[in-house]
Amino acid sequence: MNALKEVGGACWRCKFLRKTCGPETPCRPCPSNAESSSWVTLGCQRGPFKIPDINLCPSKPAIGSPVEDEPNLDETNVSKDPSGVGTVLRSLEIAGYNTSWLDEENDTKFKGKDEVFASRAIETRTLILQEISNAHDLAGSLLTSSDLSSDLSPVKEGVLAAVWEILHCDPTCGILDNNILSDEHGDFGYLARLLSSAAVCQANTKSNQLIAQSVICLRTCAQALRAKQAGLLERHWHRQCPRRDCRFECISTVNMHLQLYLNELSRVFFNGDNMRNPHAWWLSTFYNFCIQSVVRKALIDLTSCPSTNQVHWDGFSAQQYLHLPVRLFIASTAALDLANSKGGLSYVDFPKHANRLLQNNEILGLMLAVEQPKWESSNITCTSMYLNRLFGFEDDGRYITFDYR
Repeated sequence: MNALKEVGGACWRCKFLRKTCGPETPCRPCPSNAESSSWVTLGCQRGPFKIPDINLCPSKPAIGSPVEDEPNLDETNVSKDPSGVGTVLRSLEIAGYNTSWLDEENDTKFKGKDEVFASRAIETRTLILQEISNAHDLAGSLLTSSDLSSDLSPVKEGVLAAVWEILHCDPTCGILDNNILSDEHGDFGYLARLLSSAAVCQANTKSNQLIAQSVICLRTCAQALRAKQAGLLERHWHRQCPRRDCRFECISTVNMHLQLYLNELSRVFFNGDNMRNPHAWWLSTFYNFCIQSVVRKALIDLTSCPSTNQVHWDGFSAQQYLHLPVRLFIASTAALDLANSKGGLSYVDFPKHANRLLQNNEILGLMLAVEQPKWESSNITCTSMYLNRLFGFEDDGRYITFDYR
């Protein structure tokens, strides 16, 4: 027992499948590489989820970037004014989220400042609010009027705050290009449906805050993208930064919220009741991964060198963001495949004493949010393959099996 504790406890597969684990790695119950199993792609992993070594503060040079090609300190504003970024930071704050954006009565004043941007922002706000209303109506009896104000309003405002930041990002940054079923770029339609349906799911989910945490991660990454577009991720601005504590708050908060999110994700996955009853957390976890796939796109963009298109020294970690948790989700819940359940939930064998039963209209809302009717034309045959595509897995789900040995 002590030997097992020293290596981090039982591996993930043994925990989920209630096998007797050992201290060796890989442990004996885990399948060998010769077997075709979703657990093989995961490997023998132990302990809570850990954040990849993603450091958005470019205090080290980009991979392949010669040091001599970077500006000398004397050639930058840093030598003249150590806080020379103050003007840029203030401009970012001016464009920061303002709750007055939610009030239609302020639209005329809003358009007076920047009519082009204001028109786009108002159109997007209307779209988000309409999609949330549609998702709420579809949820039907799951949410009462009191639920709408007490549970849905906070996450709805969180979604709007994230969208506000994204609206200020360069449309070419890629954060809006995560719809794997379409070649259309910079369209809010897919993201609006996903975030709106997820917001209603979060309002109806009392057991975890995965979706809310994911929306916060999305907002902070969008803020960091704005900082990058303003030139604040150029290395010469960060020569005074400690290794793990960037002096720019919009950068340092990203890793903080990623860690808070992973703490919640670990709590949800490795809770004993949840491991025995995956139906209780499957829906919110699937939504959260869909949102986090957009976060991953933002992290990849943030860790790329702005001038040479080379990968920042932490860019490879960004590519691998959430790969292990997603693979664990696929391996442990693959038999559910709820987003692809054309015949509803009648085939699902829910536990007799489950404290959370999914409803058909919840699954219908999810299918609309992820555009499931288009999956077949994109050669996507199951939920696990959809997640594989979102997170760029090379195997694309070809080795995913319903292995519950």
